[in-house]
Amino acid sequence: PVVDKIFTKAELRELIDQEQITEAQAEDRLELQREQRIRAAIKADLEQAGVTQTVGAQIDEFQALVPELADKSSKDHLRVKAQFEALLKRGQPKTTSTELTALEMIYGPIDKLRIAKTARTETEYHEDAGGDGTSNATPAPKDIKLTADEKRYYGDLMNKGMYKDWDAVKAELAYANNRVREKHGARVH
Repeated sequence: PVVDKIFTKAELRELIDQEQITEAQAEDRLELQREQRIRAAIKADLEQAGVTQTVGAQIDEFQALVPELADKSSKDHLRVKAQFEALLKRGQPKTTSTELTALEMIYGPIDKLRIAKTARTETEYHEDAGGDGTSNATPAPKDIKLTADEKRYYGDLMNKGMYKDWDAVKAELAYANNRVREKHGARVH
């Protein structure tokens, strides 16, 4: 008999009747096929578990990057829910993979969202910083000669808590290489 072929009990009985195999060989063949089915099922379960863990981790990351998703009445949550329900109406299964697909359709790939949330764009910066690139708390004092880019840069670092105030920035700039700053457009005395 062919080794790769899956035999039914009836087919094996026919081979026994034709004296091509013995009863013991037929039983061995059935046992081998049963083991192969079990191994295939276990492998499929393990692969599905790996996919489920990956999908779950990505959903968790979306929720960490967009905390508004936790609020069931938020605009973000309602948008994702509507997208999820639309996918279900199109025949997608009610699974975490479909939930992840809905999230990706609203926010794009997780990698791009991660970058967008960690690296502030110029537009976001102007919204956060009031347009001039300085900290919302206090504008840069006149005695610090900085370019608009430097004001944005140090204002952002103050907003993140890296510098306490503009005096801390002044102290840092006292040690800065003035030639490097001048080369980048800073007015240095």
